[in-house]
Amino acid sequence: EEVVEQADRTSNDTLRVLSRFALGRALRKTDPSRAEQVLRQGVAVSDRLPTDPTFAELYGELSEVLGENGVSEEALSYSRRAYLAARHA
Repeated sequence: EEVVEQADRTSNDTLRVLSRFALGRALRKTDPSRAEQVLRQGVAVSDRLPTDPTFAELYGELSEVLGENGVSEEALSYSRRAYLAARHA
């Protein structure tokens, strides 16, 4: 959580996205609900930025968390976003 707080103090939105990705991934097994929330925050920030291939992992991680939480249609949507972002590499 501290990394997210530190990233929020910067003006670097990419750092804000990546810090949420890291926290969401760390929380995935122990607190999937919180992981989903944090990853969604990362997506909200990424939506304001140009498409970046580094965001593919964020979208993929959220897709997997949503799938595990039983939200399959939305999981598929984020899986597609991950694919499209990765193609920008």
